[in-house]
Formats: sequence, structure tokens, C-alpha cells
Amino acid sequence: MALNATRFARLEELVAELGQAQIPVLLFKGGAAMLWAYGDRGRRELGDFDLLVRAEHVAPVRALMARLEYAEVSAYSSPEEEQLGIARVHLPPFVHPDGTVIEVHVNVLERRGNREVATPEIWRDAVQEELAGSPLWRMSWTHFLLQTAVHYSRHLEEDYAPLKGLADMLAVVRRFGPELDWQGLWSTAERWGISVPVARVFRTLQEQWALPVPGLPGGVMSLSAETLVTGSCPDPAGPAARGVERVAAVNELPDLASRCRYLFRLVFPTPEHLRWRYRLREGSSVAPYYLRYPLDRLRRLISGRPRSRNDSDK
Repeated sequence: MALNATRFARLEELVAELGQAQIPVLLFKGGAAMLWAYGDRGRRELGDFDLLVRAEHVAPVRALMARLEYAEVSAYSSPEEEQLGIARVHLPPFVHPDGTVIEVHVNVLERRGNREVATPEIWRDAVQEELAGSPLWRMSWTHFLLQTAVHYSRHLEEDYAPLKGLADMLAVVRRFGPELDWQGLWSTAERWGISVPVARVFRTLQEQWALPVPGLPGGVMSLSAETLVTGSCPDPAGPAARGVERVAAVNELPDLASRCRYLFRLVFPTPEHLRWRYRLREGSSVAPYYLRYPLDRLRRLISGRPRSRNDSDK
């Protein structure tokens, strides 16, 4: 696909620049599957590239992205939330003028599992490959499968889980199955605190696609065919739990002023964030959206329905 070729050319440029700056970078999710599991960059839809960097490299990576003309999306409601997000999840998405989107992560489990254990282990067992002559790391296939299963499960809870994540797992197991340490996979899932969602996804792959899964734990049901088709299995407590978590994160900020700004912006975010979330044209007024935004959040909380990628307010 021509679009994939353009985006991979952009990735090659970025990886080369990171290599020259001696910043190790790890490619995961769909981009990694396309390079090393499918063996064909045109066999899969590509939305964005997900890169993992170490926390100490966040500042130089942001500077490099700006130099390469990537714009940061206002995906956080305030500078304080961005500060917490960078420490716990990832930087704001970077968008190139040609449409290429890069997400730079500092961990891969986001809010699920024990990221303090998982992230060092991912780097410890990472495999060095190369892209167009520049060093590029990938996860071990065991870690790739675990991360992909958790990521798919998160999207199910949020009402948007395309099948391409499961297809990536199928491609990896069918190509590298004899090399996989299944006993190590299940012990790692236990250590990372993600055993249940991982077992559920593998049970589904076993029942729906006849995938051999050695050592699969018992007592976990597979996902229904309806769930797979719709990509939706929302967690009724999800919006409330995430809301509580966002409020509780205020304790990680260093002083009273930053905590007050953070809590205020959870309800009344920055104008830049409102423009991004509601796709407003530059120059249009954001004033009406300072009423709509808290009402939208209250509506989702009452209904128990998480915000999906199909919602008009994103």
C-alpha cells in the first residue's frame, strides 16, 4: 500500500535520527508485526507507529520530533496532566504534515498491570534489529504477545477493538511458535499482573482460530463471536474507575498550586485541548465547549459508556 510505504519512509528517517543521537528506540504493536511477523508492509492496515523510549530520553526525543516538523497533539487536558501522562503512559501524539502519527511511550501497560516490573524486563529482553541500516529494537515475541493481548483487552473495555490486534498475535504464533517459551509467557503474565486478560484472549484464539496454546490456564471463558465482530465489551465500571484514578493522580504532583490547576483542568481543560477534542477550526470560539465538555463527561459517567473513537467529541 502506497500510504504504508510513505509512513515507513518517515519511520526510517526518524529511526536514523534517533540512532545518530544514540537514543535506543523500540518499535512495538502493529509496526513491529508488519516488519517482522507478516514480512510484508502492505498486508495490514497501519494507523500509527508506537515507539518505546527510556524516561531519561523524553526531552531529547521531543526536541528531535520538533526538528523533524512533527506537531504535538493537545491530548492532555492541562500541562499537569501531560506531566503525569508522560511519566506513566506516553507523550502526546506527534503528527507529521504528511499525516504520519507517532506515539512515543515510556511504558507499554498503561494503567493495567505492573509497569514498574514490565518495562525494565522488556528492555532487558529486547532484540536488536535494524531498519534501513539503523538500529531498531523490538520486544521478545513473548513480551509482544503479552502487550498485544492487554492492549486489545483495553480497547474492548473502551468500545473499540479491531481484529488486527488478534491477527498480529496469530501471525507471531504461527511464524515463531516453535521458538516461544510458553511456560515463561504464563509466569511473566502472572508477574506483570495481567494473567486474566491474557488468558481470555488466548482462549479466544484457541477456540475461534484453532490456535495451539500450550499451558493455557483453566477457568477463563473466551470472548463471544458477537464481541469479536463488534469489537465491544465495555466494562460498566470503567468510566467511574478511570475518573477516580485521574482524580487520585493529583497526589503525584509536587505542590498545592499544580494540584489545583490539575483538578480545575479536568473539568475545564485548556483551549488547545478543546480544539483537538471537538475538532474545532482555528479561530472558532471554544466558549460553548466549556459547558459541553463537563456535560459530556457526566453523561458518560452516568451511562457507564466509555468514550470510543467513534464519538463525535474526539
